[in-house]
Amino acid sequence: MLPQCFRHRLLATSSIGRRSIFSNSLLVSQTTLCSNYRPVRINCQIRQCSSSNPDTESKRKVTLNELRRKQDDSKFLFNWRSALTALGLGGIVLAIMFRVRQQKDAERLKRQRAAIGKSMIGGDWELVNQDGQLQGTKDFLGKWLLLYFGFTHCPDICPDEIEKMIKVVEMTEADKETLPIIPVFISIDPERDTAERVKKYIKDFSNKLIGFTGTKEQVDKVAKTFRVYHSQGPRNAEDDYIVDHTVIMYLIDPDGKFIDYYGQNRTASEITEVIKLQQLKFDLGKKKGWW
Repeated sequence: MLPQCFRHRLLATSSIGRRSIFSNSLLVSQTTLCSNYRPVRINCQIRQCSSSNPDTESKRKVTLNELRRKQDDSKFLFNWRSALTALGLGGIVLAIMFRVRQQKDAERLKRQRAAIGKSMIGGDWELVNQDGQLQGTKDFLGKWLLLYFGFTHCPDICPDEIEKMIKVVEMTEADKETLPIIPVFISIDPERDTAERVKKYIKDFSNKLIGFTGTKEQVDKVAKTFRVYHSQGPRNAEDDYIVDHTVIMYLIDPDGKFIDYYGQNRTASEITEVIKLQQLKFDLGKKKGWW
């Protein structure tokens, strides 16, 4: 058995030996890591810097060819899109032009029909006035007239329209730019509306209003001249009846010709403004005729 002091020395020597072996192994491992790391790093750098690889060049050529093909395809698509867009815009423009032409043709046809209609309305007429005297177109030459056809037994429409007509006359008189207008009431009920009755009836509206009546033949002739519809309704127990008729005012110029008409839906202000324009057109037409 070894002495204790010798045993301690042997343990110390063995521990020192293990430390030296461990440190040597560390050095060897570090040297191995460093030696393995540097070539890999150098190889990586060499791979990155190399530019003479044939695979890379072939890939670049393929990429360039694909880009060129895509550019050609895009040009082709762009040309077709441009052509289609141009055709679409051209079609829209043609459709608009066709529509405008249709509207112009319709307006021209409407004016032609209106002119034909005007030429068929109006003419010379002669009836018995509220004083029992014959009077007609020749007696009103040089003056503007506003005619209304009705009957004295009319419950509501005729009074309303006559009041509107009188209001138009008053508005034209108040305006210095318009010429005075004579309001005229023509009865389409000659059976009941005598000259005396017409005279009494028109006094309730205005002393400017002139009333006319006549025989059945005279009244029918004037109504036909102005295309006025009128029809006598059935009689009741008191032998009373209503006359159905056209509710229209007719504007007559100083030459005795029909110019315009105004329905029940027109207001007095609207009629007055239209009459101003009609008088202006008439004056301009006369001035052109002088030249």
